[in-house]
Amino acid sequence: MNTAQFLTPAAMQIFSTPLHLLGLDLYNRQGKLGFSERAAQVTKNWASSSFARMGRIIPAFGVGGAVNSNMRGSLMKGLE
Repeated sequence: MNTAQFLTPAAMQIFSTPLHLLGLDLYNRQGKLGFSERAAQVTKNWASSSFARMGRIIPAFGVGGAVNSNMRGSLMKGLE
């Protein structure tokens, strides 16, 4: 369970980062740009942005989720 709580949020960044980068590109470079130009920009920034987002998300959702689940479980046992 703890492994899933660490890996799932990080793995989702592989899929969500390109969508986020595409949205940023559409907003920041409005106009008649072609798909190939936008795809090239997203591809160029995908790896570094994914790792940066993983580094931000793991402490918040990975560590926080695992600690919260374990602490809640032990406190609930104390109530029973």
